[in-house]
Amino acid sequence: MKYSLLYTCLFLIAILMLSGISKDTLGAEHPEFPLFLLEKAQKYYLKHNDSASIYIDSCLKLAENKRLSEYASECHLLKAKWYKDHNRFTEALLHVEFCLPYFEASNNLYKIAECKFISGYCKSEMGDYESSISELLKAIPIFDSLNLFSEYQNAQNALAVNFYLLKKYNLAENLWNEVYKYSLKSNDTLLLSKTLNNLAIIYANDSATRNKATEYYTKSIQLALLLGDDAGASNSMMNLANVYLNQNQNAKAKKMLWEANRLNEKNLNQTQQVYILLNLAQLYFQTHHTDSAIFYINKCQLQSELINFKTLMPELFELKASILIQDHRLEEAFSSMLLSSRWKDSLWQENLASVSAEFELKFKAQQQIDEIHIQQAIIEKQQTQLKAQQLKYIGLIVILFFFVLLVMVYGFYSRKLKKSNAELTLMNEVVHEKNLKLEETIAMRDRLLSIIAHDIKNPLATISGFAELIALSPSNQSFERIKSFSGQILSSANNLFDLLDNLLHWAKSQQNGILINPESINVYKLINKNIKLMEPMAQVKSILITNHCSSNTEITADKASINTVVRNLINNAVKFTPNYGKIDISVEKQEDKLMIHFDDNGQGIHPDELQLLFNPEIDRALIGKDTHNKGIGLGLILCYDFMKLNGGTISVSSELNQGSRFTLGFPIH
Repeated sequence: MKYSLLYTCLFLIAILMLSGISKDTLGAEHPEFPLFLLEKAQKYYLKHNDSASIYIDSCLKLAENKRLSEYASECHLLKAKWYKDHNRFTEALLHVEFCLPYFEASNNLYKIAECKFISGYCKSEMGDYESSISELLKAIPIFDSLNLFSEYQNAQNALAVNFYLLKKYNLAENLWNEVYKYSLKSNDTLLLSKTLNNLAIIYANDSATRNKATEYYTKSIQLALLLGDDAGASNSMMNLANVYLNQNQNAKAKKMLWEANRLNEKNLNQTQQVYILLNLAQLYFQTHHTDSAIFYINKCQLQSELINFKTLMPELFELKASILIQDHRLEEAFSSMLLSSRWKDSLWQENLASVSAEFELKFKAQQQIDEIHIQQAIIEKQQTQLKAQQLKYIGLIVILFFFVLLVMVYGFYSRKLKKSNAELTLMNEVVHEKNLKLEETIAMRDRLLSIIAHDIKNPLATISGFAELIALSPSNQSFERIKSFSGQILSSANNLFDLLDNLLHWAKSQQNGILINPESINVYKLINKNIKLMEPMAQVKSILITNHCSSNTEITADKASINTVVRNLINNAVKFTPNYGKIDISVEKQEDKLMIHFDDNGQGIHPDELQLLFNPEIDRALIGKDTHNKGIGLGLILCYDFMKLNGGTISVSSELNQGSRFTLGFPIH
């Protein structure tokens, strides 16, 4: 019966499909793949990876083919950001025009504000400052209403730049002062440094406020250096040098430019390097050091040609001509003026071609927009037809619904029984798994209690005993004897601290609380660091610790856990090496392993105990009963666990009264 019902349902579905019901009739297609491409594009964009553009284009093409307006708009917005970041402002504005109508229709305020900000930024870079101000004034209130403080301040800053470029210094100053207050309130040091630099640029325009400009530039430099922002510091230094030049403080200007040049060599900002060289040339020109001025103007010219900085070339050749005139080299000066004129003509031609290309691009974009509007009208008409067609099949769908309902009722009770059986089986498995975990927890608790009972009891007994001796000692007891007792108490306390530290690490490792993060480790530096930690204890016993490892030897492992292993091995070696003994640490490379050896000439370990050192199941009181090596068991278990987690090995060889060798083995990658 149930099969006949299923066949009937399938037959009715086939009739509906053959009758022309599209995917839109049966339900919208889920756009998982466009979403995947969009997420990939956003990920690469945030990482400043050029692969973002490929994913954006793929997602955009697919979204437009599938008529997914939301994803298409998101792609257009992301593409606009990408073009903005790559200084392709015309293309960025075109993509904003594509996506903005959708965001306005859906009342997505954040996306609208983003579009307005991008538009304002691009128009400012293209020299259309009034239009830029208009766009930014629309974005700022939205960012403010959404409490997006970072975006709000960025828009405020961009608006201030426009006012400054339009020489509306009061408006620019007011806005930057708002950003300045926000950066102080939010403790945003980087924003504070940049804002101080911007305010200083305004103050530098007026001779009455140039001292204030000097103060702000100095603060900006200090903050940038504190943050390691060499590019920002170099830029502020160059601006401060210009202030000094205007005040005829040539020595200070020269010092600032040299320091800016030094920082820029670390940062390798080629555009900034051009301006530094240009300022140095102007400085030497003003101070009549013609040879130096020519040297730096030639260097500036080469750097500008290297990075294709065409817009600066006319100014460079004009300055070069002035320098050559000062040096009475009139023919060369005439040639430089001629080159300056040619560069101006060339740039004018390029600008003309650029404007023509921009108009052509806008025309094509408008054509695309018109085509999209036509397609949207066609889609709306098709959707109307589909809705009318759906009404024809409502009756058939209702009948189909009742047939399916009968099948579902039967299937419901059948699945309910199967589900109950499955849940019962699952519950049994969960109970079994929890019982296993409980047994492991109880076993670990028993091991911890055993370790605490043995390893912690001895140091506490020593501390208690010597403290009692001091308390019961007669008042005329010698200072040296009391000092000896105190030393024993200190030694036991240090041992107890080491035991507790190891106990904590071991307990975490047993509960899978240690996270292994492999990285490249310099063996020589790691050994030296731990030798310095053990030096005070070694010096008391006059023990010589020598690091024979090569300075360029490296391993790949988790630094924190391997540091604990090395510290434990050196600590044990110092403890059980007699006075005036020695400890040698060396490295040996085998076929596929790197071995680190820790050798001492201490008392050694009994052969019967060697196999017990790394076994946590063994009673720790059994280890060291003859050789007095008590207290080493937990640390070595911790070393064993950590080496195992890092894919390494630990082994030991020893002779009584001759010493011991502990060896760490690391795979060579």
